[in-house]
Amino acid sequence: MNSVKEIRDQVLSARGRYRVIQPNLQAKEVIVGDGPYRKRYILCYNNAQAKRERQHREQIE
Repeated sequence: MNSVKEIRDQVLSARGRYRVIQPNLQAKEVIVGDGPYRKRYILCYNNAQAKRERQHREQIE
């Protein structure tokens, strides 16, 4: 992993749709760079967990 900045700027902001793996799990693939130095990232999203974390953040504010 090169840097947190690379992940934040290129991976998390990458366009593309998530694929449904299971009802509570979605994932998408993001490739950064070209040629032999490219890196492959897999982003996972769990809607139920995101909802719990959002509610928790609202409680502590």
